[in-house]
Amino acid sequence: MRFTWSACIALAVLAGCATEYRQDSWSGGFSEVQLDRDLFRITFSGNAYTRPQQAADYALIRGAEVTLAHGFAYYTIVEDRSRTETSSFVTPVETTTKSKRKGNGEVIETSTTTGGHEIVDTFPTAVHTIRCFQKRPDNAPGIVYDARFVCGSLGKKYKVPSCGQQVAAK
Repeated sequence: MRFTWSACIALAVLAGCATEYRQDSWSGGFSEVQLDRDLFRITFSGNAYTRPQQAADYALIRGAEVTLAHGFAYYTIVEDRSRTETSSFVTPVETTTKSKRKGNGEVIETSTTTGGHEIVDTFPTAVHTIRCFQKRPDNAPGIVYDARFVCGSLGKKYKVPSCGQQVAAK
């Protein structure tokens, strides 16, 4: 019985946490695919406890890691297809009725109805297609990100120790 309660408590604690910065799994995370020599699609999927800004920041961090891992120093976001998906459900309605008979034969009934509440969850996904550069481009549209700087700022903010280190190039 002790193991069952421990497992339930651990599951309840984990269920209330935002998606960590990690490789994609059943509860979210990052992934990337190389589209060209210098072009990558970075995706970070969060769970219902992940703020959209955090998902976007994690995609920027992963973009910086991929940039550095492939021998580049800078990147731009050439396409942003970030989105937030929403799911909802209504809790089941349950009515409980209790009857009590008085001494004179009179029956008193009390009914309680619970449920019927809508629960709405949002799941942010940041999808950035990035183009990487070895030198800072002068005429690139949009913001030019310095990958080492992103690792130093956002990597530090979210305590991502791997940012800036060599990551496995796929």
